[in-house]
Amino acid sequence: MDQEGYVTGYSHDGFGQQTELRRYAQRLNVAALAGWADGQPLSLAQVQAGLVTTAADRTIATRYDQRGLAVQVEQSQVGYYTSTGTYATGSPTVQVTYTPTARRSRNRCCSKAWPDSRARAGPTATPITTRSAAP
Repeated sequence: MDQEGYVTGYSHDGFGQQTELRRYAQRLNVAALAGWADGQPLSLAQVQAGLVTTAADRTIATRYDQRGLAVQVEQSQVGYYTSTGTYATGSPTVQVTYTPTARRSRNRCCSKAWPDSRARAGPTATPITTRSAAP
């Protein structure tokens, strides 16, 4: 949680790999925290009770293959303008393929709305990065 009350949540699979990063759009609802006063530390249970999940939350989901290598990274839906000036939405996705020796062989950016990897979600877009195998 940051100093303004916004929370970033992380989900992991049984192997400890991060499967989701969620940046909650709403501040922690401290009114939902019974018995808590400003300045006191928060427990995990209190933070979970005060979280407000909305459609405006930003997520990055990572899927892994059986070797534990990230094969797909998908961001929650974003709005952007096409080269013709039309407003559209899409979920930026990076798919990664590996050689048999676990070297990353190619990245492919795709989205139902984005035709190729040159598309961007506006001037404030944050690039999606993937975990790569050793060089």
